[in-house]
Amino acid sequence: MSDLDLSAFFGQFRDETADNVRRLIDGLLVLERQPGDRPTLDGIFRAVHTIKGSARMLGLAEAGKLAHTMESVLGEMRAGQLSLTRELNDLLLAGGDMLLAMATAVASGTKVDADVDRIVAALEAASAMSGHGAPAPVAPAPPPPASARADVSPAIRPPSSSPPASTPSAPGVSSGGSTPKPAPVAVARPEAQRAGVPPSPPPVSRPTVRVRVDRLDRLLNTTGELVVSRQIDREHQSALDELVRLAIRQRRLLLALTSEVRLLDGQSSVRQTVDALLNQLLNGSERVEQRLRTVNEEWAAHTARVATLVDDLEAEVMATRLQPIAGLFAPIPRAVRELARALGREVELVIEGEATEADRKIIESLGEALLHMVRNAIDHGLEPPEERLKVGKPAQGTLRLSAHAHSGQVYITVADDGRGMDSAAIRASAVRKGMISAEDAALLGDEEALELIFQPGFSTSTMITDISGRGVGLDVVRSVVTELGGRVEISSELGKGTAISLVLPLTLLTARVIIVGVAGQMYAIPSSACLGGLRIPASSVATVEGRPMVEVQDRTAPLVSLADLLRIPSRQQERSLLHAVLIGSHGRPLALLVDDLLDEREVVIKSLGPLLAGQRFCNGAIILGDGRVALLLNTATLLDQARESRSRLASRAEQPLRPPRLLVAEDSFMTRELIRSILQSAGYEVETAVDGLAALDKLRAGTYDLLVSDVEMPHLTGYELTSRVREELGFRDLPVILITSLSREEDRRRGLLAGAQAYIVKSQFDQSNLLETIRQLLGR
Repeated sequence: MSDLDLSAFFGQFRDETADNVRRLIDGLLVLERQPGDRPTLDGIFRAVHTIKGSARMLGLAEAGKLAHTMESVLGEMRAGQLSLTRELNDLLLAGGDMLLAMATAVASGTKVDADVDRIVAALEAASAMSGHGAPAPVAPAPPPPASARADVSPAIRPPSSSPPASTPSAPGVSSGGSTPKPAPVAVARPEAQRAGVPPSPPPVSRPTVRVRVDRLDRLLNTTGELVVSRQIDREHQSALDELVRLAIRQRRLLLALTSEVRLLDGQSSVRQTVDALLNQLLNGSERVEQRLRTVNEEWAAHTARVATLVDDLEAEVMATRLQPIAGLFAPIPRAVRELARALGREVELVIEGEATEADRKIIESLGEALLHMVRNAIDHGLEPPEERLKVGKPAQGTLRLSAHAHSGQVYITVADDGRGMDSAAIRASAVRKGMISAEDAALLGDEEALELIFQPGFSTSTMITDISGRGVGLDVVRSVVTELGGRVEISSELGKGTAISLVLPLTLLTARVIIVGVAGQMYAIPSSACLGGLRIPASSVATVEGRPMVEVQDRTAPLVSLADLLRIPSRQQERSLLHAVLIGSHGRPLALLVDDLLDEREVVIKSLGPLLAGQRFCNGAIILGDGRVALLLNTATLLDQARESRSRLASRAEQPLRPPRLLVAEDSFMTRELIRSILQSAGYEVETAVDGLAALDKLRAGTYDLLVSDVEMPHLTGYELTSRVREELGFRDLPVILITSLSREEDRRRGLLAGAQAYIVKSQFDQSNLLETIRQLLGR
């Protein structure tokens, strides 16, 4: 008898392990702030026990070994023999990551570089110490593939370019320096849990069946077609109503004709013939009218029944696509914990509205965007503890993550009580980076200036590091949200905090759109991306610096022709009343001038296919009830086009004839020559100095466009060199990049205080990283 092929169960093992790892990680984060939560401890113990049993049944020895060790540690915690320290929690979290990575690898038939023995040894050492010491540090498990992260993302951390958090050394091993105390992260949930009340037991699971995603998508598409058919039925109903009205009108005309004919003089035989014909016409007209009324009533009743069935089907199918926002929020506590530790922040994470439901595609698409928002809130928004204490705030900052649904839209908000956004600093940064001219920046209001943070490459960070300052993040957020048919809203108060909200449609099965007419064609604009329709008296259009503007809700908005943006000939004639659609944000609206506002309706969006996939103006097409096709416009592209055509970009100085001249200060010959080779290959003119004093002498004697320096050098450190460049030589505008192996937050702050603009850690050194930083600082 042949052995049973166990590979058929690997996919199920991956899915089961993903669910159990999610429970494990959520439970560990709860225990970190509520050590006495016995139900949570029991739950994660059962989750690891299940993983161990399944792994051994499938012959996965390494996974079974790791799960067994983790189960033993959790068992000692249940018996009160071992306490959960932050370091032990790190080990258990890393073990969960590794279990998920191994489960995903075995299901996909790939290999994963998992150092199981190292984590097992560290866990056994922690168990042997019985809570009286710190376990040895362990490298995190490789992150699971994207296919696994679609179900659970326990290992979401700052991107790989982020510096690793400092971990305590193993007992008996000198750390070579003080280790910064990790910043605590609290996660606030519903009030009952914050009051210490144990969470209610999870609801009883209901029977489920797994369905392939492509089959579900086809079902959703078919349902969408039924929605369109329902609209066609309604148009047929309107046509029948019109026929009934015409029949009634025809009978009335025949009655009037009969009355007139009877008043005419003529031969009696002729009058009798005419009367007979008219009577036949009246009888036939009456029968037609009655039949039309009957058919109309029957069709109306049938249409109502079908509409009810389609509504019910749409609701049920939509429910299969809707998922709780909790799946999107689940990785955030872990990410906040790691980010707060890396940046030296104290953060209380408050999560609200986890039960709010949204379309599965929205939840899958927003993972990275939401992480970008959280990173920006912690790094740029929340101040370090000592800075918060100086201004009278508690040392621990609050990061609030919330979701709620309203009027067919989902609102996801990330809010902090940090320093807020300085509109003046935003304007200055945008001008310095050449995104806008100084004249145009001066015309922007404070709310309009906040919109600049969504421009690609924008950053107000005073230092470029591995975590921030590279201008990558919020522009990605806006792009993703716009592709999903939503918009981004931002509000900020200096010294009080910032809130960024993502406004998205509840479902992508169907969408509400505004149908507009432009140059004889029909176009659709997502309602979720619109602020409303306008009918503007032509006399109210004002011209400001040669630009047409309109007043909208106590705010001035530019008026731009949609035909001009689409580069199609306009047929618009002189009118006393203009039609427009308001798009953009409340702080920076834009009025699109159209020929007609035709309708607002629910539609199914069709793909344009691979032939038109590269164009930027349209996200798809919709088929109207009468068979006509309308293109669905991309509002983000329209906004970009309008602002490009209406803004005077800052004029840039002519590129110098010579390439930029850079000075590299590095005491290591190999590192110095490596950096010189990279920069020369990129077209820069490079000189080198063997230490800080030699670099200072070269700076006195020559002119350089940028300085790249090591930190730990003899005679003069990189910090001291930077300070003397600023104070002694007076080179306040010379960009300085520090490249060092020192990765602690206090080291970065020291570089910032010395006057450096960028800080690159050697352990994360990348050639493109250095070149991109230089390009940003030089602006070329």
